[in-house]
Amino acid sequence: LIDLATRPPQGALVAPVAAVLASANLRVRVERDTARGVFAIAGDALRPGVSRVSLLSGATLIDANAGGRPLPLIADGNAHTALIPGPGPFSLSLEWGAPLQFKPGRASFVLPVPQAGTARATFDLPGDQADVHLSSGLITGKSILDGRTIIEATLDPRSSTEVWWSMRDSAPAAAARELRAL
Repeated sequence: LIDLATRPPQGALVAPVAAVLASANLRVRVERDTARGVFAIAGDALRPGVSRVSLLSGATLIDANAGGRPLPLIADGNAHTALIPGPGPFSLSLEWGAPLQFKPGRASFVLPVPQAGTARATFDLPGDQADVHLSSGLITGKSILDGRTIIEATLDPRSSTEVWWSMRDSAPAAAARELRAL
């Protein structure tokens, strides 16, 4: 104890990272030939002063705000970084958009997923018979509301996710008839 008492006091400990993204909730709606979404991101700035927080990569952002105020962003290549004052919790709202890609029998888009601790998404797709698939992630729920398919999913926060779907034919099949040939 005497040795510990004679040691000089150490400086304040500094957090190993400037900020962390705790959770991301994504709501995406598909209309005609575009997919638009709102990302609600929550996190914590761990260091005093302004911290750079990596948000999305390979995305087109339409709007960004923090608590109703404009959010300062830096675009570095195809990555978007936010400038967050700290220390303390923060809540961000990002509006995103992407064109749909059409192939025979299916439509798709690529969804950038923030590198948060958890990432959950809700997809609102046209049609009530959509057969939906994700390149990474897990579909946790499906419902039909007003002729639209609503999909709930948990996504992998480390990568972009391709979302694709096809429509199943909902018309009734003709009844089979007996056929005799000579």
